[in-house]
Amino acid sequence: ITAIPDLLELLVLKGSTVTIDAMGCQREIAAKIVEKGADYVLALKGNQGSLSEDDELFFAEQKAAKFKDVAVRRNEMLEKSHGRIEIRIYTAIGDIDWLTQRHDWGGLKSVVMVESVREIICGKAEPETRFSYCSSTNTSGSTGPVP
Repeated sequence: ITAIPDLLELLVLKGSTVTIDAMGCQREIAAKIVEKGADYVLALKGNQGSLSEDDELFFAEQKAAKFKDVAVRRNEMLEKSHGRIEIRIYTAIGDIDWLTQRHDWGGLKSVVMVESVREIICGKAEPETRFSYCSSTNTSGSTGPVP
């Protein structure tokens, strides 16, 4: 974690998108990336305490309501390789004023939930849900309430 800001300082980032796993999901790192003129996609896990709890609760509530209260961008992908099938549903929400007011997070513009189900050919299914923070709202997919 301590080496990432030093590395970011050495790189020319303007116009780039920096992706970092959960270890680098830190406010100071996000602020440094934005300061250098880049966007970020930072994986979020339980390392952020109440921040990740707020996201999980928000997405659970919105999913139960079929996202009718917020504008979303969604994209679904199907991948077949290495003896397995994986379906990933990406849901990005940019209406996060409540989150930025509650948590001081530099440049945050959208939160993304990735729901995936990996099915191995023998039939075993492995579901997983991941969250990411993004400093951009420029994501592909459809917009509006989920049918």
